[in-house]
Amino acid sequence: MNHSWKKIVKYSLPFTIIGVVEILIVMIDLMWSKIFIDDVQAISAIRIVFSYLLLVEGIGVGFTSALVIYMSQKFHEAQYSKSVNAFNTLFNTNIIIGIVMSILGIICLPLIGKAFQVNDEILSYAQQYVIPMLIGFIILSLANFLILLPRYFNKLKLIYLGLTILIISNIVISPLVVMFFKKLEFNELNAIAWGTVISNFIMLSYLFYMIIYKDRLSLFTTPDRFQFKINFKLIKENGSFIFSQIFNGFTFNFSAFLYLVILSMYPDTAFNVYAMASYIFMIVGIFAQNFSASVIPLVPEYKAKNKISNLKILIRKMITVLLVYTGIASILIVVIVNVADLQLFSGLDIHYFRTFINVYIVPWMIGTIAMIFILVNAGSGDAKGSMYLIISNMYIIVILTLLFMPKMFEDQIIGVFVSLATIQILTFINSISFYKTNRWTKNYFA
Repeated sequence: MNHSWKKIVKYSLPFTIIGVVEILIVMIDLMWSKIFIDDVQAISAIRIVFSYLLLVEGIGVGFTSALVIYMSQKFHEAQYSKSVNAFNTLFNTNIIIGIVMSILGIICLPLIGKAFQVNDEILSYAQQYVIPMLIGFIILSLANFLILLPRYFNKLKLIYLGLTILIISNIVISPLVVMFFKKLEFNELNAIAWGTVISNFIMLSYLFYMIIYKDRLSLFTTPDRFQFKINFKLIKENGSFIFSQIFNGFTFNFSAFLYLVILSMYPDTAFNVYAMASYIFMIVGIFAQNFSASVIPLVPEYKAKNKISNLKILIRKMITVLLVYTGIASILIVVIVNVADLQLFSGLDIHYFRTFINVYIVPWMIGTIAMIFILVNAGSGDAKGSMYLIISNMYIIVILTLLFMPKMFEDQIIGVFVSLATIQILTFINSISFYKTNRWTKNYFA
């Protein structure tokens, strides 16, 4: 294995595992929903809630990603005081952002009912599931921050132990909470959400103890210790970079929210089928997403060494890997969905579910390849190019296609399926065309 492939594996593996666990937590919630509720509309509600939570956490994620990069850089430059200041600022700001966004999320909760044009039962399920998540949002926010942090300090064991605690506690605690809530005649989906919040609190407690009190990241040195203090000068000095990260994060999350809002305008069957199928593509797409993201740090490295041709060869190899992976995954999905006697959630239309998988599977492969071209540009420092790709791919293509194409079909459910497939194809064409302009090869940090 050459140096570049080692870097790709080293960079992508921790994030892949984190992504797998995040999806696994969702799947555990789905499992309890199947056992205790068994209604496909509950699954659609969970899908809506996660899109809403993505919207709520957009600002916090952008702020965190900006200062984590700064903190990691200063740590590796042996500027430990600045690194500790960044950590203190990040941790304490996350508390404030978590509280503010939790309150705003609860205040804006009626937005779910007005934005998503789904039936009352789905909305009822969504409100049952989202309220505990919003009340415990500060816990979820801090847990996500601390579980990502060890990656930047090469302390991967801490990540794996934290995620193991999260999974085990979720599996054990959620059914106990459900049984307790059932005795009190409360909602099961509400209990499942509380189980997720409690398990995140347990993981957060472990990480807080290991990172701050045990200093397992070797971050804190006397007298530079953890403090409940925010360095506003640090935020001001890095204001432009922080703003760009917040803008990109919020824009991305808002587009995902808008995606589901438009989908909810069409028949419930189409929305329910997409919600169920999306979990399948999330699971199989975790490796592809994180493998693609590993190209981001390699782009500036190769450009700095004037090895553009070598980088292009590496990109072609990565595309080949993705083609093989998505090809195998697609075959398995199609065979299982069309051959197996599917016993999923009651109320799910199996005929339309199979139709969607068959229509969407190849465009999904193509759309997955498009991520490489998008992320190459992201790693190049081309801010205008990244903005173009976000706006064109996630707003113009998505909105225009979903708003108009389904209405051209007599069966709007099939129209929705074809539209979703078309979005993937158009995204690929747009992204590879922009990649071919070679804007990403220019030096944007001169």
